[in-house]
Amino acid sequence: QQQALAKCKELARIHIKAPAGGGKTFLALHLIMKKLEQPSKKVLFIVRNEALCYHVVKWLMHRKGVTKDVIQSQFYVLFESFNRGVHKVVIEDDKISLTPSSDLSSNFNTFSLFTPSAFIVVDEAHHLFAAKGEDSSQDPTLLHSLLRKYPSKELLLLSDISQSVVMTQMESLFKTKDVHLTQGVRCSERIMIGAQIFSTSTSNSALSLHTQQGLPLNVIRFDLKLQASIAERNTLYVEKIVSEIKRIRSKFPGLSLNGRLAILVDDTFSNLKGELGDALGTLEQPVSLESAHEAASTLSYSKIENERIVFDKISNVDGLEFLFVIAVGFDHPVSE
Repeated sequence: QQQALAKCKELARIHIKAPAGGGKTFLALHLIMKKLEQPSKKVLFIVRNEALCYHVVKWLMHRKGVTKDVIQSQFYVLFESFNRGVHKVVIEDDKISLTPSSDLSSNFNTFSLFTPSAFIVVDEAHHLFAAKGEDSSQDPTLLHSLLRKYPSKELLLLSDISQSVVMTQMESLFKTKDVHLTQGVRCSERIMIGAQIFSTSTSNSALSLHTQQGLPLNVIRFDLKLQASIAERNTLYVEKIVSEIKRIRSKFPGLSLNGRLAILVDDTFSNLKGELGDALGTLEQPVSLESAHEAASTLSYSKIENERIVFDKISNVDGLEFLFVIAVGFDHPVSE
């Protein structure tokens, strides 16, 4: 990473390619910190997942030398749906919020006010430039046209090399230079090898930097009646989830689960939240549920009584990471 960072500092338009867990966003954050040292420098962070915007702001806030005033005056974000326009960061007490920028019109013409001097960062670029979304505001060609119509001298694209099939197109479109990260720095060897099964690239053979294999995936299997109702199914899943949370607490006594545990579901199980929340509220140590958005926007849990864990759809946590993840109902085909 040190070598890659040094190379990035020599280039103006960069495309960082790495496997999941390779440290792309971490590297980008160090480059963003460097840019924010310039008083008049604006940084525009573009990503499809709103929660990741909050996560990045939180990371910056915990770094020495990056002040609240700097973030609120120099750091801007753009996320899906893109037609909501550029947002600025507002930090009050222990919460982060993103609001349409009052000094910029809330439409795509705001790009013209950022370029050519702004530092533009596009995270999860392999998603944003790969496939058209459900509505026109998620169309990757919008970003294509914006970044080409209002080119910035400094552009940084971040892509998961295992999930992209448009790499060469991106280089030709945006005139970027490649910087490769080849090792997983936040995933165990077991996770890295397992992830290769889901790779869309035949060239993805990266392994973990860590020598430890890591814990195996804990698969919880149980029988569900063929004609079980939604209510019966939900009750059984709630029972298994609560049991797993108790197991985690028992194995890691004293460890706060705030922001560390996520329960991920697809649309089929999104109606599980109410019953699960009720069950967790009756535990000896009550737990509250929050969305990925709410968790990422919380700077401190010191004033919150109950522990909070994330319950959200998998599409809303793209790019985020958690110490523990309980994946619910992913024993059937999913679209992503």
